Amino acid sequence: MKYFLIVIALIAMSCSSTNEIAKEKNTIPYLVQENVSELLESELSKHNSNVFFILNHLTADTFRIELIKNVNNGNLFATLSNRKLLLAKKMYPVVLDLDGYFAASETGDKILKKAMKDKYFDYTIRFSLYHAYYYVTFIRNGNIIEKGYEGSKSKN
Repeated sequence: MKYFLIVIALIAMSCSSTNEIAKEKNTIPYLVQENVSELLESELSKHNSNVFFILNHLTADTFRIELIKNVNNGNLFATLSNRKLLLAKKMYPVVLDLDGYFAASETGDKILKKAMKDKYFDYTIRFSLYHAYYYVTFIRNGNIIEKGYEGSKSKN
């Protein structure tokens, strides 16, 4: 009986991780260099999983990734994003800085309904300012330029 319960527990754990993997089937995985990943994972260990990241493209080879607390899943871009950053064997939503310039702050079905009614419907992209809890500025090869806790303003 004891072995039976152990086998059932192992199967349940296996199914749980299989379900997690299946949820990410349509995900675009984002990966960062190991030293950037280690810094972000260290910060993540201090928070619950209700966070997302904003990836800013500063220059041709320079990027800034910002850890944002997603209070009450209040960021539509993060909630619906299929871009996910892999850190510590978990996937976290990624929002791009360009989302603030071109992405509508409504779901696709709502925008499509408006477009069906009026080809040239009036829509203004809204900018929201988020203060990063933690950020890392790095070069594509992984060299860290700056890291810190100061709030930064990111458009999205």
